[in-house]
Amino acid sequence: MRIILGNAFSLQMLDLQRASNVQVTPLTLDEVKSLLSEGFVSAVGHQDTANVLSDMLGLDVPCNRINIHLTPKDN
Repeated sequence: MRIILGNAFSLQMLDLQRASNVQVTPLTLDEVKSLLSEGFVSAVGHQDTANVLSDMLGLDVPCNRINIHLTPKDN
């Protein structure tokens, strides 16, 4: 499973040729830090946002403007 840290969600991230279910689960800051401690892919597209997230999380969150295409294996 890959963990992607992004600051936005778009329907374009889904395969719109099939039905999808999206579940949103609120997490505490400590839970996020724990999940990201094993490694993650940054999909944060603005440097200022990456800086704020880096400060909040105590982790290096690089600015990385990429397109994300989620698959059924992504959690």
